[in-house]
Amino acid sequence: MTNQSLVLQKLKKSSAGIYVCKASNIEGEGTSNPLELNIMYKPMCKADQKRVFGVAKGEQVEIECKVDSNPKADSFKWAFNNSAESIDVPQARFSNINSAKLTSSSTSILSYTPYIDLDYGSVICYATNEVGQQFEPCVFHIIGAGKPDPPVNCSVQNITSESLEIDCLEGFDGGLPQVFHAEVVDAGSPRLLSNLTAPIPMFVVTGLRPGQNLRLYIYSSNRKGISEKVRIEEQTIQEAEKRTGKCYHPFERKRIEGEDLIESPFELTPRNPLSPEEDKSPLLRHML
Repeated sequence: MTNQSLVLQKLKKSSAGIYVCKASNIEGEGTSNPLELNIMYKPMCKADQKRVFGVAKGEQVEIECKVDSNPKADSFKWAFNNSAESIDVPQARFSNINSAKLTSSSTSILSYTPYIDLDYGSVICYATNEVGQQFEPCVFHIIGAGKPDPPVNCSVQNITSESLEIDCLEGFDGGLPQVFHAEVVDAGSPRLLSNLTAPIPMFVVTGLRPGQNLRLYIYSSNRKGISEKVRIEEQTIQEAEKRTGKCYHPFERKRIEGEDLIESPFELTPRNPLSPEEDKSPLLRHML
């Protein structure tokens, strides 16, 4: 702050917004008219977009290139790279879309169809706006579609006498949409107890028996086939043995309204009477 002026240095996208100046003296406080600071920047790739596409020969795929910029991108450029060459993609092969007025997002959609092995490789996307051309391109990989990889980091949680939960992370989808499966088998026989399918690798298995030994097989599938199966051995917990006897709070023996008395896992038995020798002890008499 110098000479009633605000100097901002090393501006970032987050510096944009509405600025006001406030001043006060013994008479009160005053506020200036609001001023909007508009930060302009070149296009940058958005992080939340698919980067790998599995495509069969002769199959068309649409690849979205999403960028963030201010002002919005006014043009896009696509190029194809493989081990042999780099080729610019004709404008007729892609279309550009600008999102709603209040956002800074722009998208270009490329329609691509591989026919021979050399058509597999990488496509790159550059966007340009009034500030300039995108510094680092968005890179997308075109691969031959294949079977998915199996789920990873699978764990079994919240095990009870009748149910359990399975939680995994997704493996590579083979370039195609995938779904996930869990087969639950009784370890003592080949009997299939449950066969579950889900869009994410998380399952809740119910209807089990206490102390039941289980084999769990978790895998994924897409249009090209199924992944290898992840095998887990688990056991439901045993039911607690039934015990007799009641246990109450030592300072409250009457039943509390609306609440059940606490069941004790122990039998309660009367204390043995003192022997004549013990009864002679003043310390024991005092403690009792």
